[in-house]
Amino acid sequence: DAGRRTFFKKSQNKKVRQRTIVSSQLELNHFVELGGYNENDLYLCGLPKFDRNTINDNPEKIVVMITWRPWEFIQSLDNIEETTYYKMIKNIVDHIPEEYRKHLYVLPHPLVENQMRSAECSLKDYVPEVMKYDDILKNTKILITDYSSISYDAFYRGCNVIFCWQEKEDCLKEYGTNAKLMLTEELAFGDVNYDYNLLDDVIRYNYNHGQKDIHLDNYKQIVEFHDGHNTERLIEMLKKEDMI
Repeated sequence: DAGRRTFFKKSQNKKVRQRTIVSSQLELNHFVELGGYNENDLYLCGLPKFDRNTINDNPEKIVVMITWRPWEFIQSLDNIEETTYYKMIKNIVDHIPEEYRKHLYVLPHPLVENQMRSAECSLKDYVPEVMKYDDILKNTKILITDYSSISYDAFYRGCNVIFCWQEKEDCLKEYGTNAKLMLTEELAFGDVNYDYNLLDDVIRYNYNHGQKDIHLDNYKQIVEFHDGHNTERLIEMLKKEDMI
């Protein structure tokens, strides 16, 4: 259903002064070309939340978090383990080297968190008791995801990101023909995996090495600002338009 992503479209309520924050010229173009935005409605200043993003010394966690699949909600209530959402997470977990399992967290979507904690769920031991994303990301060495926006947050802090795209095209079809990802293989700021059987070597490499230069360069095309002053830029833009 293409309507699942209509929040990306510009609001038609003319009584509301709407401004949207973007983090790069590339992202701005994405909103204009695909979202129907006027460039004047966009603030190119970077997300203020990133100003407070930090990471601990010697992070050790491997975090698996993939994008929720709303078309599977009813099925998840009946049996979460029969959903493709769960099966993808299980495939990833099964290919994480045994020596790294002690560092593993699985972060499920809130709608299925209870099902993932149930006694019958084979992944329950990897779901943390407290789901505070900021605290978890502070101690994350590797984030494994499909195309979740949490990848931007994680990489900004210094985490390595691994993108598992075995099922990406099938998911995009479910979202409808208008669904477009800004994240492409050419812009990916992490290693892209299409074969679960090769994932263990990718994880070992990423756990023992820092962020690659090519990934840093790709990320800077999408998120230009890394100076910790996004909030200040936003405030100045709001003042300029007498919004505050």
